[in-house]
Amino acid sequence: WLWITTVVFATDILLSFNTAVERGERDRHSGKLALILDRCQIAKLYLRGWFIIDFGSAVPWAQISEAFYSGDSSQLTRLTKVVKFVRLLRLVRMLRLAKLKTIWERMEIRIGSVYIIQCISLLRVLCVVVAMCHWSACLFWLIGLPRNLFTELMSDEEQLAYEAAPHWTTVWRRHSNEQSEPWRWLDRSISETYVFCFYWTLGVMRTMPAEVTPV
Repeated sequence: WLWITTVVFATDILLSFNTAVERGERDRHSGKLALILDRCQIAKLYLRGWFIIDFGSAVPWAQISEAFYSGDSSQLTRLTKVVKFVRLLRLVRMLRLAKLKTIWERMEIRIGSVYIIQCISLLRVLCVVVAMCHWSACLFWLIGLPRNLFTELMSDEEQLAYEAAPHWTTVWRRHSNEQSEPWRWLDRSISETYVFCFYWTLGVMRTMPAEVTPV
């Protein structure tokens, strides 16, 4: 999965160097926005804008650091902490989805049907809700782990103290049947934990689900 996203992001960088950019001024005759077609100007605008974020999120820094510092464990540990934080740049790329608003406005003008536009708008709202639940579920699971992306920024002593503290993923539980074996969410499969976290997010949006209790 890492290499698939790396190839996709690298391809997006190459395409960005060859994609026309709106000049911001409308043509006097057609009334449409003029486009910058010169590759040198496109490259300059891209290098000044999104290139740093795109490049930082596309390079597999963790694999590169392991290849260069395979012998020095101390330097590798410190560098790994920084690399994991740099991976958050991939989330910043989501801001580029703001361009979809302009594309959607153009599609509304071409579609013309109010009924189709309303149906697509409803689907768009549902997709936004699902995306919010997805990110909230991932964050809920991330916070519940004894070691996660945020603990990598702590000192060694703080990490040990955080790991020793109880978390909702490490607490032993039993089903309604007292004869059942104890289990933890940390030992469950990814699909099962994702469904639970997603359900928890939906429950929080309407009311706190009874199945989730604070530790």
